[in-house]
Amino acid sequence: MTTPATTTTAPSSLTIDSSIWKTIKLGTGLRTPEDFVHAVKKVRSTPDAYYGICEVALRLLSTPAFTVSEIETEVDLVIVSIGQLGFDDNFTCYADIFARAQSLGLELCPAEVGPQLRIQYMDQPEEEHLSLAMEPIASPVGGAHLGFVVEKKNWYGIKVHADLTIYSGGLHRRCHRDERLIFVKPRK
Repeated sequence: MTTPATTTTAPSSLTIDSSIWKTIKLGTGLRTPEDFVHAVKKVRSTPDAYYGICEVALRLLSTPAFTVSEIETEVDLVIVSIGQLGFDDNFTCYADIFARAQSLGLELCPAEVGPQLRIQYMDQPEEEHLSLAMEPIASPVGGAHLGFVVEKKNWYGIKVHADLTIYSGGLHRRCHRDERLIFVKPRK
């Protein structure tokens, strides 16, 4: 059984809004999973709001594939939906999405962007869910977790949760054309 080919708009006729959404710092001196957990909780946890890092994301922060910048640097981030990249089908695999974004001049995020964004994006609107476009990190318990998700949700009107979580699967995992991914816009 074959899968249907993905329908796309030709890259040569495609223009995307690559306005900088947010600039964050990497290489801030945080090195270990515990450093990141402490920094997240120190910034904003209150009795009616929880800011944290889920258990699986903590495990990914402990893998050798997760590295941090040795020097403090800034990266410019953009948010782009799959549809804005010219994919007309409802679901497209991450390998195609990443290749298209890179052909349009965007870069994948370093893994450090995930926990740093959770620390530096505390004014995230409720119910917002943003996935990082990044190289897969192999899970210490098997499989590949494609990347980090920064999300904020209201749990049954009781407590706001703002977490760093993960989305699992490999580069052939498919996502909906309305999903928004965070990429790095290189500086010239």
